[in-house]
Amino acid sequence: MIMKSNNDDKLSRLFADFDPEMKSAELFMTRLENRLDTVEPVKQHLESMHRRNRIAVVASAVAGFIFGIIVAICYPNISAVIDKVSSHISTPEILPYTPVLGWVVIALIGMALMFFVYDTTRQLLQGARLRHRR
Repeated sequence: MIMKSNNDDKLSRLFADFDPEMKSAELFMTRLENRLDTVEPVKQHLESMHRRNRIAVVASAVAGFIFGIIVAICYPNISAVIDKVSSHISTPEILPYTPVLGWVVIALIGMALMFFVYDTTRQLLQGARLRHRR
């Protein structure tokens, strides 16, 4: 029992004398702040990239809407052109599908236009960001 009490006293003195250095906590905080500082530019880059993408999507949607309005206004003329083209087709297998194929071509033109507007807007915004950064 005396031995155990003696060991308890040694342990108590050991823990009482234990005074950890604060430098390790300060070092940890410094490292953490440095890592957070390196994350911040990446976060800002991602936010600006998302903003550019949103603007490009809006521009593309507006272009698609305007294209749709133009197609709706020009519907009689487009239908007449498709009918003229279908009258020149001599293949009986394709003849019933020429109106559909004509509208598919118009839809593909619209999709290409919207993609072009999206891509061009992103590139212009990227160039503006690079010029602004300098």
